[in-house]
Amino acid sequence: MKVKVIYSMRVGLLLLPGVGLLMAYPGSVLSAACDGVPDCQSYVQAPIHYGGWETRGWAYYCPNNLYYWNYSKNNHCFMVSENSYAENYASKFDATITNWCFKGEDISITLGCSAQQPPRCDSGCVAVD
Repeated sequence: MKVKVIYSMRVGLLLLPGVGLLMAYPGSVLSAACDGVPDCQSYVQAPIHYGGWETRGWAYYCPNNLYYWNYSKNNHCFMVSENSYAENYASKFDATITNWCFKGEDISITLGCSAQQPPRCDSGCVAVD
């Protein structure tokens, strides 16, 4: 069976005979974690292994009383969906992560953190720990 893969800047399309699967990637996934973050400090998280087509939820935190601003990932097999509603601390990044490849893969998330408060906190954020 032949598999044809077509990629564009923001959307990947996997075409199988009779089946199409559309994977949309948020802009922040394709950009560097520190893009647009003032006085950014990047923190690479330990790699996590996922089996093929596996989905899990993860939470990561910026250290040292820093605010979470942005993230990036190191593996194109993964889709990361940020769960903003679960980010109940200003230092927290919460996401549902899916490996769309057929084989096991590792992913590392990089957080973009700053001592400056992000715009999402303009209406108030729970204090950084």
